[in-house]
Amino acid sequence: MKKVIFGISTVVIVAAIIGTSCMFTTGCNINPDTAKVVAYQAGKYTVLGWFIVDNPTPEVKATVKTIVSTIKDSAALVSPDKTYLEVILPIIMKDVIPKVPVNLQPICTAGAISVLGGLDMLFAYKPEWKQDVQKAVVLVGEYCRGADESLSMSDNDPMYKAVVKASAERTKLNVDQRGYIKSFQK
Repeated sequence: MKKVIFGISTVVIVAAIIGTSCMFTTGCNINPDTAKVVAYQAGKYTVLGWFIVDNPTPEVKATVKTIVSTIKDSAALVSPDKTYLEVILPIIMKDVIPKVPVNLQPICTAGAISVLGGLDMLFAYKPEWKQDVQKAVVLVGEYCRGADESLSMSDNDPMYKAVVKASAERTKLNVDQRGYIKSFQK
């Protein structure tokens, strides 16, 4: 149940970043260059949000970098009426996950779902960005660049340290069967 709360937290974090990015950019009439910045930031912070939830090992991060590359390479396959999750996750499950050690497959799959879910939220926020597949592919490239940058952070990076600290604090939450927070363990 903690994973449900953490997953919801990741969604909230990404939604807040996308919303804040839009709020501070030209009253939501976003030009193509600004859209690229929003996509880049969304990719970067989606991965950082996932770090808070799963605190992945370097081996898992390396696998998720491969997944991000697969997302970028497969972006043109997604039509405006489909989500990235429904089109690209089956490709990842067929081509990438079977090559991962069995014990790491669940967390790598969770990473893939987090990255794809953040991408779908980006386009849900601005569905018109997805109507032109070529423009969408450019934005996916920027999103993946941001995601890849977060996956490449060193353990000494101040942002990474802040995320790991937040992850440790989140594990202190005590939740009931329904996922409601009962208490915070000190």
